[in-house]
Amino acid sequence: MAQEGLFFTGTVLKNNRNLLQEEAARQQLAMQQEMLNLRKQEAADRRKKDRKDGRKSSSVEANYEGISDPRLKLYMTQQARELSRFMGDNYDSEDPMILSEIEDRKNNLRLFTEYAKGLDTKISTYNPLNKDASNLRYQTDEDGNNMIDVNKQAIFASLQDGTFDLQSRIASFEDDFDGQVIQDETTPGYMGFLKDMESESFIGADGNTYKGLDPGEKTQFLNDFTKNHLINPNTNNFVSTQAEKDYMTNERFEIDGNVYDGIGAYLLEREGLRDEPSAEERERFNPKSEFFDEKLHTDYVNYLGEKIWSRETANRNTLLTRAKTESTDDDTGLSADASKVLLGESDNTKSFGEANIKFSPNQYDDLTNEDITVSLSPEALIQEQGAEKLEEFNTALQVWNSEKTGADAQGNIIYTGITTSNVPVAAVEFSGQMYLIPLASLSSSVKKKIKTAGGTSLDLFKIAEGEVATTTQGVGSKYNK
Repeated sequence: MAQEGLFFTGTVLKNNRNLLQEEAARQQLAMQQEMLNLRKQEAADRRKKDRKDGRKSSSVEANYEGISDPRLKLYMTQQARELSRFMGDNYDSEDPMILSEIEDRKNNLRLFTEYAKGLDTKISTYNPLNKDASNLRYQTDEDGNNMIDVNKQAIFASLQDGTFDLQSRIASFEDDFDGQVIQDETTPGYMGFLKDMESESFIGADGNTYKGLDPGEKTQFLNDFTKNHLINPNTNNFVSTQAEKDYMTNERFEIDGNVYDGIGAYLLEREGLRDEPSAEERERFNPKSEFFDEKLHTDYVNYLGEKIWSRETANRNTLLTRAKTESTDDDTGLSADASKVLLGESDNTKSFGEANIKFSPNQYDDLTNEDITVSLSPEALIQEQGAEKLEEFNTALQVWNSEKTGADAQGNIIYTGITTSNVPVAAVEFSGQMYLIPLASLSSSVKKKIKTAGGTSLDLFKIAEGEVATTTQGVGSKYNK
């Protein structure tokens, strides 16, 4: 048997790969990758350097020139660091919001620096160890704390807790410091009150027309004077040096040909002391003395106001025209019927303490809805109401003053009428009670409001202003013909 063999009959593929070229290619690719990595690292390093340079160029230093308080320096350092960090983190930003924020922070730091300089100066100026500052007088809170110290503590507390409002503090800067210093007056403050109260024309109790001070303004003057000369009960301080001078030494009054200061006049007229007051006697009036008498202080201030009003108004008014002295048929006085009703007897009365007003029809006006207010003081009330009623008012007034409203005591006029002793009056509601004041004592502006309401009040004012003469028995001589 013939021997058989195996034969490859397919296509033989020839290996054409160039291994050297492939190796070269691999090496070139590796080099390219390495170069790329190097460039990435260089870019990263460059960005890192740029950030470092950016922060360095964005660094902001606080300017401490003119500032010595360490608390202010610390706050400024913190603000400068925060600004530097924000600017460095955003050195290459073109975002308008970021750029605006950077400018706002820069401006705030500049503004705070100027504010801090002023604040540091005020702290030095009003330092209690500063001799000049120790001689100044300051406003105080209800607990007697110096308001400059209160404001300063509030500023530093807000810096510490993050609630500091720069714009608000800039706006209140003057009031926070200089505004809390009690300024001395060059002239007594009450002189300004009197000047403001002067009227070009008013009708006096005698019916004549005057230019000057309407007697009806007396209550307002006494209220203003008392408010400005009573001490702060928590600190025993006066509202100003001038007020203290008025109270202690400045005032002079002539009594029976002799001249006395305010305290001397009070001791003479209220306590009967005719000799020169001793130092011990005067100490009772001095709020800084251990012998200080608070009730005496209040009584003396009321007395002093009355004395000053009498002295300053004695020759202040100028007569413009005289009232008519003869009655004629066309006189503007009361009719016979009105005289009989108002000045005659009454079937009904209304009590106000020991005083009574006639309360029959056409003898009074109800002004409840007119909303007419009037200032009140103990001196304004008619004495006819009796001691108990007057003491009731004094107690209500003390309560009013203790609330420190800063406003004058005022009441609403409820009625106008005439007492059984023929005194025209206004019944005023104050602190839930009613009190009587003479119609003649009202200010011109209040009189005008009442007259505008019309009614019986018009005839009551004719009596009050002297157009009609009265007696306690009824119709006056003008109508007893």
